[in-house]
Amino acid sequence: MLKFTPNIKNFSLLGVNKATKDQDRVKTEIVNNLCLIAMIGWVFNNLVINFLDGKYFDILVAVPLFISFFLPLYLNKVNKTHLSRLVLILSVSISLGSMYMAVGPRNYYEFLFILLFILILYLIDERRAQVILAFFVFLTWAIPYVYTKNYEPILGYSQKSGVVEVVFLCSMIAIYLISKK
Repeated sequence: MLKFTPNIKNFSLLGVNKATKDQDRVKTEIVNNLCLIAMIGWVFNNLVINFLDGKYFDILVAVPLFISFFLPLYLNKVNKTHLSRLVLILSVSISLGSMYMAVGPRNYYEFLFILLFILILYLIDERRAQVILAFFVFLTWAIPYVYTKNYEPILGYSQKSGVVEVVFLCSMIAIYLISKK
């Protein structure tokens, strides 16, 4: 356990070097920690709960969300920290919108869309970029919402096991991380 803690600390410092400004360092750490928490939650929910329940299709549907949390970490590793923030918001909103349209509104993805709006305000400095990203995130929520109100979801309604709990927990931890920085 003692060797695991420094590795987590190093993991949260991906993309941070001596030349990184304090404000950018904090934002990069938040992106790294948020992605780590989300990936751990994804692995627990999908590989432990859904795999043991034999819900292999639910795992497959959620793979794009896992990838959308992996991409910002890779970009931070190659010191593209500003791009990683944009990719986090864009890819997560597209993944969530796709999942919403595919399986319907019963999985309460709204928690994560609210978190994305908070992340836009905190991680993006330029006001114009904030407005454009907020509009994009709104569209990735609104289009699937309207679609599933008028039509059945593409893959039919389903309740993914553990989604509400994992999403709520990750959202609360992310808001805590933002408020502590």
